[in-house]
Amino acid sequence: NCQYIMPRYQQDAEYLKKLGIIDYHLDPIYKKTSYSQHKSRNIDAFLGKSIVLIYQDGDDIIEDFWTPDKHFIYYKNYNDLDEKIIYILSHYDEFEDMINETFEFTKKNYTTKGWYDRFIRGKY
Repeated sequence: NCQYIMPRYQQDAEYLKKLGIIDYHLDPIYKKTSYSQHKSRNIDAFLGKSIVLIYQDGDDIIEDFWTPDKHFIYYKNYNDLDEKIIYILSHYDEFEDMINETFEFTKKNYTTKGWYDRFIRGKY
């Protein structure tokens, strides 16, 4: 859920940050400058009925569309990710409601039809 800023674009990123267009930070895991961005792979995973684990980067922009612990699970670092994967794999049945509810929520709101119905229909 983050995009790394290549060194050759760092000056442009600083300019955009001063304008308030983007914000960025140093990723604590990879030690690279990055900014958060929405990725369509989350939608793919939700529609594929997967349990989605998201790195909690401090910006938490996924919360603009989905709710933590209801639709996805945050992890904070590699150890936390490892622990959560082990738990999920050994208690998979506990997550069936989350998987199905997230699938239906995503299908209703973020497929082409859902997006049109929610954000465009009747607005123009």
